[in-house]
Amino acid sequence: TARKNMLTKLNALKEKYPSSKLYVLTATESPAFESKKYKVARWNALIKKEASLDQVTVIDINQRLKTKYKQNGTNFFSEDGLHLNSIGYIEMVEILKEIL
Repeated sequence: TARKNMLTKLNALKEKYPSSKLYVLTATESPAFESKKYKVARWNALIKKEASLDQVTVIDINQRLKTKYKQNGTNFFSEDGLHLNSIGYIEMVEILKEIL
C-alpha cells in the first residue's frame, strides 16, 4: 500500500541519516490530474498524519500554491499541466527558504 511504502522509505532514511531532520513535500494538485484531486488530498492527509508521528516536517507546498492561485490567479504549472513552471519552482524555493 502507499502508506506502507511511505513508512518504509521514511524509516530507511531515518536509519541511514539518524541525526538528520527529514522534510516531506506534499503532492501538488496539478491541472493535468484534475479528476484525481480527491486522491491527492487523501495522499496529502496521509503524509501529514504519518510524518507527524515520525517527527518528519511536512512542507505543504500544495496549500501554498492553491492559496496564491486563489488570491491572484498565478499559474504555477507548465503547459503540460503536470510539472511546475519557473514561477512554480521559484515559489517552491521561497517556501523552502522560509522553513530551512
